[in-house]
Amino acid sequence: REPFLFTRSISFAIGMNEYKEAVNGYDYSDHLLTYGLKLTGPDVLLTGPLMDVNIVAHYGAPIYYNGLSSIKPSGFILWTDANFLLPIVARDHALVGVGAGSLLVISNIQTTQVDRTNSTWQFNLGVNLEVTAGFRWDDLCLRVDAKYLFENKTYGHVQLSAGTIF
Repeated sequence: REPFLFTRSISFAIGMNEYKEAVNGYDYSDHLLTYGLKLTGPDVLLTGPLMDVNIVAHYGAPIYYNGLSSIKPSGFILWTDANFLLPIVARDHALVGVGAGSLLVISNIQTTQVDRTNSTWQFNLGVNLEVTAGFRWDDLCLRVDAKYLFENKTYGHVQLSAGTIF
C-alpha cells in the first residue's frame, strides 16, 4: 500500500471563514459557514506535484448586508484555491504539511432598496497560505486545514474534510 503522501483523495469539506470586505467605504466582517469539495494528492490538477485543490461556498449574504437591503439579501460566495504542498511530517497513514497557492473568490450578492434590486458581482484574485494535517484509515481519510487568505482583505479559514482515497 502506498504511503498517504502518494495517494489521491476526494473529500467533502466543511469550514468556518472569517470573511472581510469593504462595502460603500466601510469595513465589515462576518463568520460564514462553508462547504464543498477537496482534492488532494499528486496528479490532481497538474501532473507530478503534491497539491491541494478546494472549492467551497457559502450560500446567502453576510449579515452586514441586512442593513443595506429593505428585504433579506441573498447570494453566494465561492472560494477556489490550488495549493502546492510541502510535507513536514509524512508517515504511512499521516501527513502534516504547509502549502501556498492561488485563490479566486467569486461572489454575487442581491440587495433591494424599496423597489430596486441590485446584484453585485465580484471576482477577486489572491493567494493563500495553509497548514494541513491528514490521517488515513484504509480508504477513508480525514483532513484539517488552517488557512490565511490574502485578497482585498486578509482573513482566516478553518476547514475539516472527510473523504475517500481514489
